[in-house]
Amino acid sequence: MARWAAALLILGILFYLLPVAPLRNALSRVPLTRFLAVLLIYLVALTGGIAKWHTVVNSAGAQTLRPTIMNLSGRWRARRS
Repeated sequence: MARWAAALLILGILFYLLPVAPLRNALSRVPLTRFLAVLLIYLVALTGGIAKWHTVVNSAGAQTLRPTIMNLSGRWRARRS
């Protein structure tokens, strides 16, 4: 719960301090179909990464659940950046 509160606080501060008009203007020029297509491609790629980690970790005998793999996948991606 504290993570969500911290994330919302940081987003609130960013939206307060940064100019929102240029962002709104840029987003309004992106067609809705393109936005949805890119979002779908991202979600499919993310699901593929989760499935890969699930396979790799369980092949080592861990027998973990999907939420655990989703958390591990996100942490690995954050370290590589």
